[in-house]
Amino acid sequence: MLNIEAEDIFNMTYFVYWTRKAMKENNYLTINRYHSFAAVRNKCYANYYIDGKDYFSDVCDALLSAKTEVFITGWMLSPYFCLKRPDPL
Repeated sequence: MLNIEAEDIFNMTYFVYWTRKAMKENNYLTINRYHSFAAVRNKCYANYYIDGKDYFSDVCDALLSAKTEVFITGWMLSPYFCLKRPDPL
């Protein structure tokens, strides 16, 4: 149980008003797709990958299409890791 105390009725009314306003305008308090807390994003150009083959192929293409420089962060990098395997056919 939550008990909220205020100095006077004005402060309590002020608190209740802004709390209700924030709850109405907050997108994270509604039930969204798949019962997620986050709403569906519009204009989100994300790719979904099932396995690593297509992912690493797209990473390789993006690296090769870079114009000036590429910044890579990670805890383990190896220059000997093949991003694309040769086509067996």
